[in-house]
Amino acid sequence: MIASDGYTPSLSDDGNTVLYLSLRDGPPQAWLIQTDGSRDRQLTEDTLGITQAILSGDASVAYAVTVGGQLLRISTATGEVQELIPRTPFINPLQLIARGRLDTLDGAGLVESTVTAMLPLPYSLDSVQITIQGKPTVICGIQPGAITVLTPPDIRGDPSYKSWPKYS
Repeated sequence: MIASDGYTPSLSDDGNTVLYLSLRDGPPQAWLIQTDGSRDRQLTEDTLGITQAILSGDASVAYAVTVGGQLLRISTATGEVQELIPRTPFINPLQLIARGRLDTLDGAGLVESTVTAMLPLPYSLDSVQITIQGKPTVICGIQPGAITVLTPPDIRGDPSYKSWPKYS
């Protein structure tokens, strides 16, 4: 039986082990439990938390995606963590924006912790720069999963744009 506070379970092939996410001690972490309810233990201790996790068929390895955009390989026996892919910044390019408006763009792996800009608003914050349709964009704040920008007033009116972060 999975813990009552667990969500997004992943079951081993033999049906005896479940990997799940839980918020019980702060940010979401991956936990491992036997289906009879025994041996419930926390598998990850990521500062920002885990967004997705899956268990290998033989339950020997768990793979987890962090809020910071990393892909981790975790030995379920030892708890040893191996970073397979480092933090990978991504902004969803299919978001509606409006000229001259404050817009929050959803993404992942943008920064390790929340950063808020002071006035006057900068074009670079925590080494992150954003362009929309090739135009530099002032940044109000960045979180691991979102960035708030003041959309340039002279962009095209259609929603097709690219706004990938550039790190200097």
